[in-house]
Amino acid sequence: MGRAVSGITALATFLHEQVNARLVESEKIAGKYSRKALNQFRQHQFASLHEPDGKAKPDTAAMRSAAKAFAEAYQSTGAVTAMGVPWINRSFRAARTVYADFGSDDEAIFFKLYHTMSYGVYLELAKDRKYAVLEPIVRGLAKDFLKDLKEVYSG
Repeated sequence: MGRAVSGITALATFLHEQVNARLVESEKIAGKYSRKALNQFRQHQFASLHEPDGKAKPDTAAMRSAAKAFAEAYQSTGAVTAMGVPWINRSFRAARTVYADFGSDDEAIFFKLYHTMSYGVYLELAKDRKYAVLEPIVRGLAKDFLKDLKEVYSG
């Protein structure tokens, strides 16, 4: 009987270690996608520099050059590159308060992109989501995220 118990204990320990290893790998993947989502959002923001009333500020050329270099360095093939700029970004206040996070709980492994500005939810939901940017980015990454998770759990 002692050998059977030790065999069951060894099996349970092995399974526990395998589940934990896959969970750690899954959270790494979620972290990678949260960074991708935030990076795509930042690219989108820098691609929409605003020139008030058609009169560029003296540093606008330098800002555009820096933004272009940033966008080229982190060129995306996801949802952002296909999206037009749906608004004029006058202050970048809302953009500066967008964050990404990732994690897991008892039911899911996730990454998220979210506003912390009071009117951020309005920007995403108003006018039949005309100005939404966060959701299209996350949806654009979701297919690859799920594919990468399936690879972890099918191995």
